[in-house]
Amino acid sequence: KFDSRLQRMTLLQHHILALSLTAITIFGLGLLVFLAEPKRRLNQVFGLYSLTISWWAFNEIFLVGAADQKAANFWAYIEWPGVIFIAPTFLHTVFLLTEEKRKKATRVILTVAYFVGFVFLALHLLFRLIAMPPKPAGYLRFFNEVTSVGLLVPLTFLVLVNIGLWKLWWSFRSASGQ
Repeated sequence: KFDSRLQRMTLLQHHILALSLTAITIFGLGLLVFLAEPKRRLNQVFGLYSLTISWWAFNEIFLVGAADQKAANFWAYIEWPGVIFIAPTFLHTVFLLTEEKRKKATRVILTVAYFVGFVFLALHLLFRLIAMPPKPAGYLRFFNEVTSVGLLVPLTFLVLVNIGLWKLWWSFRSASGQ
């Protein structure tokens, strides 16, 4: 039974707790994998993949909890580089894991994925064309919204992540004889 003397957590507090657990556990996992064999390319890229997720989650904590618009603008601005590179580093990790790195098509896909990521990064950092200033949304004091150009970021995310998932599926089918 719930002790009525204790306050219930708000949705915002649950949101921040989830982001905190994500940032800490993913960072720890990435660090453990990297330190297990730091010269191995898979471990390096997985470490970067984990770092991008942790970067997003850590900065999102401060964005949604920002006390004012100026602070929210700052946290949103530095959050986006992590968001932008989650999908390319995921795909890179999958290609290394499935030993696809030697194929020309794989190199082309990864080159395009990272190139697009750096274009998005430049559009964000130099011209602020990816995200609008954060504003209240539901229980959140501040939340990110993307511009019309910024809509390409989640679209690219979907494409790259689905390529990675498709590759994992086909590798599983080949390995399991299905």
